[in-house]
Amino acid sequence: MIKEKLSKKNWFIITLFCFMGGIAWNTENMYFNTFITNEVYSDVSQAAIAGSMEATTAVARMVALSAIAAVLTTFVMGALSDKLKNRKMFISVGYIAWGLVTAMFGFITKENVANLLNLSDEAMILGCTVWFVILMDIVMTFMGSTSNDAAFQAWVTDVTVPRQRPVVETVLSVVGTVSSLAVTGVGSFAQAGTITYKLFFIVLGIVVSLCGVVGLFLIKDPPRTLQTQSSSSYIKDLFYGFRPSVIKKNSRLYLSLISFCFAIIAFQVFYPYLLTYVQYVVIPENGGVSNILKPSVIL
Repeated sequence: MIKEKLSKKNWFIITLFCFMGGIAWNTENMYFNTFITNEVYSDVSQAAIAGSMEATTAVARMVALSAIAAVLTTFVMGALSDKLKNRKMFISVGYIAWGLVTAMFGFITKENVANLLNLSDEAMILGCTVWFVILMDIVMTFMGSTSNDAAFQAWVTDVTVPRQRPVVETVLSVVGTVSSLAVTGVGSFAQAGTITYKLFFIVLGIVVSLCGVVGLFLIKDPPRTLQTQSSSSYIKDLFYGFRPSVIKKNSRLYLSLISFCFAIIAFQVFYPYLLTYVQYVVIPENGGVSNILKPSVIL
């Protein structure tokens, strides 16, 4: 039976992994976009952009494909973690890989892509670099959704009881906000050019991976996880929540989820573009508009 009071150890795990998960998610949601506009599209000609894609198009495609990857991964890997009854490894190994992929973004440059693929055409180099960033972002999203969305959030549910969860969710929200502010504080130096994006991604990637290493020693799957009964078929488990009978039985829950879905969609419409908008529209003298936004778009 789960105790009515969370242990200090579990509080530490919840706080640490929420904070580090927020670090990784906010790095992706806010600074991969500025990385594209400030680094990938820096010093490129209009001819190269015309032969590949606009920066705004690149960012939009990255955000859309990442969102699709996040949803699919959470369903698929969440059901798998239920089936294998080993959230510890999903969380810990996932965070390690999550951090490593984040750090790898520091090595994505047009020069490296050109050398890797033996390219010389500027438009091809730009286009391939953009798609390299997008594909790596999908990989990062897979790691993050597996370890954080699918496994860690489920682990938090497993170690708590209904009476504890309002307090825990409040703490998660506060810690998530703090991690967002922390990333913004450090990332502003990269966006301003005070530090390089390479250093920014590598340092944050390392700390996220170290969090995963800590999890290997601290996290334990509670009895609720180990004793969970599941059907014999993984496919049945995967689609269980989509059954009409299940939806009807838990109609209030699904109504809440639908409402929350609309709220999150509204949030994601602007949030990933916020810093780019501030830099290139609100304060254009900080970044200029030559290769990012056309004057007609700004007006």
